[in-house]
Amino acid sequence: MVGVPTPVATPVATPVETPVATHVATQLLSAMYGSLSSPNFPEPYPRHSALRWNISVAPGYRLRLYFSHFHLEPSYLCQYDYVQVEADGEVLALFCGLDQTDTEDVPSLKIISSPRNSLSVFFCSDFSDEERYTGFLAHYSAEDVDECSERSDEELVCDHFCHNFIGGYYCSCRYGYLLHSDNRTCTVECSDGVFRERSGVLSSVDFPSPYPKSSDCSYRIEVAPGFRLRLQFDPRFDVEDHPEVLCPYDHVKVLAGSSEFGPFCGDRAPPEIQTDSNVVTVFFHSDNSGENAGWSLQYTSIGSKCPALETPPNAMLNPVQSEYSFKDHVLFTCSPGYRLLKDGETLDHYQLDCQSDGSWSSSPPLCYSKRPDSFVLYIYYFHCSNLSTCICLYSMCVCAPACGRPARSLPPQVKRIVGGRGAEPGLFPWQVLLSVEDLSRVPEDRWFGSGALLSQSWVLTAAHVLRSQRRDTSVVPVAPEHVKVFLGLLDAGDKRLATNRSVQEIVLHPNFQPDNYNNDIALLRLEQPLDFTEFIRPVCLPPPHSPVRHNNNYIYSQFYLYWAKPVRTIIILLSL
Repeated sequence: MVGVPTPVATPVATPVETPVATHVATQLLSAMYGSLSSPNFPEPYPRHSALRWNISVAPGYRLRLYFSHFHLEPSYLCQYDYVQVEADGEVLALFCGLDQTDTEDVPSLKIISSPRNSLSVFFCSDFSDEERYTGFLAHYSAEDVDECSERSDEELVCDHFCHNFIGGYYCSCRYGYLLHSDNRTCTVECSDGVFRERSGVLSSVDFPSPYPKSSDCSYRIEVAPGFRLRLQFDPRFDVEDHPEVLCPYDHVKVLAGSSEFGPFCGDRAPPEIQTDSNVVTVFFHSDNSGENAGWSLQYTSIGSKCPALETPPNAMLNPVQSEYSFKDHVLFTCSPGYRLLKDGETLDHYQLDCQSDGSWSSSPPLCYSKRPDSFVLYIYYFHCSNLSTCICLYSMCVCAPACGRPARSLPPQVKRIVGGRGAEPGLFPWQVLLSVEDLSRVPEDRWFGSGALLSQSWVLTAAHVLRSQRRDTSVVPVAPEHVKVFLGLLDAGDKRLATNRSVQEIVLHPNFQPDNYNNDIALLRLEQPLDFTEFIRPVCLPPPHSPVRHNNNYIYSQFYLYWAKPVRTIIILLSL
């Protein structure tokens, strides 16, 4: 037949036994197209023949086969002569006869396609040949496979984009995605970001659309120390799971400090997660299959709580809240006619910040009158943790044990000095002995005085005890290094067991009058703070809201003392 390529002869393979032929001749065909025909075609084929054609082309193609001529001996279910087409071990077609019948199948104009890139055609004739049957002529060709339109296990060949070319295909991904090493899955890089805002939302990529496959994501939330993070998942939670095994495919895990939450998967959102850490890492793993919507969560941060603030007299606080947390701040200002005082400075306003450990950045400032002749010594009350006494000087506060409590009970009868009796250790633990040695004058002078302990660093005494002796009425304090303080002392003549301190600072009342002892009051600060014991404790000052009493130049109300023409500001805050 003109125009039909002649099959290429190849070495004969090892014969295969069949019921009708002793040997099976095999031909291998690898061209992209070609023809094959029965032996002696177009002359009648011989009896007792068996011939196999194995056709194979490059991957990415499939084979098409059709018959332009078919003339074989008819038989019931093709038991005599026949042509059988196979691929991948399966029979695709079985032909025989001349015409289509109930028991015989002829190819006619049928086109047979292979599922892959190989095909096998087997021809067999038996021992009889009652008529002259001319056999068959078949043609094959390789055609490109459109992999992009095919599905494997109901999934597309490529995750995002599939590009077909003759003999193959390739995949690509949307912007922001990476092609996995399997060259078909699109994944993402999702482990670089750190969330530092105090609240926010994070989710799986493309939520609520299906999340990428073959991904390992790490989301880090990091807020300032002092905050604790809380996570709340969106109810639309959809992560691939397994009915019997806990999250073997895809899962979400949360790591907060030494605590781990999860793994989570399925269609039920995890419960709210309250952590004790300011750093949380959310891990998400997905395998190479599945089409699930993913997850989303909202995180918030809760700061450490600071104690409620009391507004000092004549001060205003903004904002006023029932509670304050870390990073909150309040602003203090004074009422008209008053000035704000903090650390010896006059300010228009002062801000306190709630710190990470739940404490305020400073103590509240105070407001005092703008009158130029006013000087005030404040006794102000507030709570001091588990200790009962807190004393602040220049707005610097210290906590001390309970004031005014002797180490032992007083005797049932206590008389005055006249007719009195000897004291016992610990009965008056606030009593202080002051030894003054004024070396600034010639001749040098020495004397003793007493005082009352107010705090670990401050002692209250009389101004005349700390005044350098002068012939005139001038008021000059002795040098601090000329004063020695003894505490826990029972016998003034034996100071060996007493605690002693040097003096850092002396403050006399600016209006002390040595001729009549008006304003005879002074303070001294110790160089080193004291450790309170049963024999060394502070004295008590009047409680708040005590009745107002007038006495010469003093006004007592919550222990307010107004001094004229201030030289410096002294503020004492005390709580029992």
